[in-house]
Amino acid sequence: AIVNVISRVIDFGLTLPNALIEPRVAPDRAGSSRRYSPDFLSAETSPNIGWSPHQLNQMRELGLDITAQPRSGAFGRIHGIQYDPLTGVFMGGADPDWEGSARGPTRPISN
Repeated sequence: AIVNVISRVIDFGLTLPNALIEPRVAPDRAGSSRRYSPDFLSAETSPNIGWSPHQLNQMRELGLDITAQPRSGAFGRIHGIQYDPLTGVFMGGADPDWEGSARGPTRPISN
């Protein structure tokens, strides 16, 4: 879950709050195995944030072995603070799929 959010901030330029509202995927266990495998994925389908059935079907058509996971909070619970060096402002982001909040200092940091 954390890697999903960090990648969306760094690789796709989303703000932390926007990255947190995107659905997540994670490696899943292969059948009855206790080991996680990159060949099997679990996809978040909770009502608050989740992949749609149509999106899951598209992923399956690409050959991905995906299991829908509708349970809230199944993909970690992430709260964080992001700093914008251009404005000196911190912004907090809380996982919309779980309880909690996050916020940064109310005053910008001066260099």
